Amino acid sequence: MTQDIKTGTTTVGLIFDGGVVLAADQRASMGHIAYDDEAEKIYKINNKLAVTNAGNVGDSLSIIRFLKSHSRMYELERNETMTAKAASTFLSNILNGNRYAPYIVQLVIGGFNSKPELFDLTPYGGILERDKYAVS
Repeated sequence: MTQDIKTGTTTVGLIFDGGVVLAADQRASMGHIAYDDEAEKIYKINNKLAVTNAGNVGDSLSIIRFLKSHSRMYELERNETMTAKAASTFLSNILNGNRYAPYIVQLVIGGFNSKPELFDLTPYGGILERDKYAVS
């Protein structure tokens, strides 16, 4: 009897005393077919904020573009850098607003404000603040 092997992306965020580390594999797959071994899955949003993505590539890239442009607007309007908490709230609102036709994404957002911050976002906009690690 053969058994299917489940594949998928793994991304992690870890908090340490001085900051946050984000890591991800680089394999992109479609079902059981690996079609890219050097896929980008960690995105710098600003100098204090980055995000990892797992899920549908098109949905993920769309969400990343939303976040990057909103981060620039946030900085212009407030004269301060967007925090991981602000980014998580922004993306949570987008994801929750599309819950009936959801973006197929799982995101880990890490940043440093006055202390390390780490958030896990569900495809329906749930925000889970993490104090040690996050996995998607």
